[in-house]
Amino acid sequence: MPRRRTGKTTRKEDLTTRTEIPQIDKEMSDLGGVRKVRFGLASKFTIPVSIVLSVAIVLMGFVVYGKTSDSLKLQLTGQGIFAARIAAAPEIDSWDEDYNTYPDLSDRVGRIAAELELAGGGVSESTNPEMTPDRVKEIKAAINKHDDRQRAYNKKRLARIIRTAASGPGIYLDLWILNAEGAAKVTASGGPKFDLNAQLAVTASPETEIFMGSYAVDGRTDPARFFYHPIKDKDDRTVGKAVVVFSERQISHDLDALRSSIILFCILGVVITAVVAFFTSKVFTRPLAHLMKDIKAVAHGDLRHRTKVRSGDEIGAVASAFDHMTKNLAAAEVMRVDLADKEHQVNLAQEVQERLFPQALPEVGGMVLDAKNRLAGDLSADYFDAVQLEDGRVALLAMTASGRGVPAAIVLSMARALFHAVGVLKGSPGDALRAINQLLSRDLRRGMYVSALYAIVDPATGAGTLASAGHRVPALQFVSTSGGLRKLQADGIAIGLDKGPVFDRSLTETAFTLDPGDRLVLATEGAFLLQDASGEALGEDAFLRVVLACCKKGVGVASILSTLENRLGAQPGDHDVTVVMASRS
Repeated sequence: MPRRRTGKTTRKEDLTTRTEIPQIDKEMSDLGGVRKVRFGLASKFTIPVSIVLSVAIVLMGFVVYGKTSDSLKLQLTGQGIFAARIAAAPEIDSWDEDYNTYPDLSDRVGRIAAELELAGGGVSESTNPEMTPDRVKEIKAAINKHDDRQRAYNKKRLARIIRTAASGPGIYLDLWILNAEGAAKVTASGGPKFDLNAQLAVTASPETEIFMGSYAVDGRTDPARFFYHPIKDKDDRTVGKAVVVFSERQISHDLDALRSSIILFCILGVVITAVVAFFTSKVFTRPLAHLMKDIKAVAHGDLRHRTKVRSGDEIGAVASAFDHMTKNLAAAEVMRVDLADKEHQVNLAQEVQERLFPQALPEVGGMVLDAKNRLAGDLSADYFDAVQLEDGRVALLAMTASGRGVPAAIVLSMARALFHAVGVLKGSPGDALRAINQLLSRDLRRGMYVSALYAIVDPATGAGTLASAGHRVPALQFVSTSGGLRKLQADGIAIGLDKGPVFDRSLTETAFTLDPGDRLVLATEGAFLLQDASGEALGEDAFLRVVLACCKKGVGVASILSTLENRLGAQPGDHDVTVVMASRS
């Protein structure tokens, strides 16, 4: 895109670097806005772990409670069945009031006597004179006393056995002996109040019937279990039932105590789990918290901050990588500052260089001047100028400095100053280049030089003189009468390679004449070094063909460069291209 009216141009890519530094500054300033942590890793670790472990503890409590409850109830059931079997073991007649009494014994003895008489003997008062009425009364009293002792013994024995079968105090409540009709022969408590709710099925003892219910005792009602076991005679016929009543109050009390203990255990387990999980997460996340502080310090611009590696795990690896990254950022920041400083220097150099180029080409009667400089980088290594001398002649200059960038720009600025100070005062191009070399060569270091192509043309007559100081691109004259190009050659070495004698002897001048319609074209070496899309140089022939075609069409320098770029796909590459044209009208 053009920089000035004179045609000094540059590529669009070269302007992008000017916007990179402010963008980097903005991005660096945005690093300070680190997002605050609202829900840390410690909380994210503690809460789910606590919930999972708490649920596990509560489930374990439910399982323990359920297993313990089933075990206690199963134990109570086994004890009740065992007690009912014991209660059903004695003959049912032993619970009768007249068991072992005189009438009962008499009946049994009478049957025995009848059987003995049938067998050939007998036992009666007639056969036993000692059986007096008083004796019979004594026997009856002894039998009744024995009967009472027998019944009391049966009750005490069964109660003791049942209490021994029960696992704890307060479990045994009552014992009933029922006949075949269900009437109570004997009850341990006399007249209990009870209520049956549901029957339980027990596969371990199919003969024993178990009922759930309630039992009133001592003014309170306890949940109870009723165990019914059949009493059988010698013929295995059911002649009654033994009923044992066990209280579930103690089991309920034990289960309540167990439930309270489990709830307390669950609460303590949840609290302890949360505390342990929290402090464990703190231990794991402490290195990460230190790393966050380091990140914040670096994010606020302290690139000298160093991150210490506090663990040998993945967090330690991240801390080590972050420390290396911080060092790289510090180095990048130094490079950024240097780049910004160099960019500033280049911008200043560009501004200075732009002012060194002619702001406008002189308007000369009988001659049209045109020139363009296309950059390959930020600073041009080429320079052109066009000056109308005091005698009316026009001086045309095209220069190329060795090297690139700021050094080349400085050398060109020195050469330009000498050209305007002493060069324009000389009457011939050779004398001007000798004067410039004499002054400039003293200040150039070894290996630095300037090539120049300098021509002076009289616009009135078209007579001109050309001198070359090591410029490898010849001047081109378009001859309008023949429609061809003529190369104008002149010998000489570059300015700065020799301080005087050799340079002066090598320098020659070439005279030429521009007729009306003719054109003089001066170009720098970059015109021959233009590259095609494959990276190959277009060379001298391609440039000459384009110049010839544009001269025949009567177009200027801009058309020459655009033709090279658009039709031939030429790219500037690493070399600037400068073309100066003088057309005689």
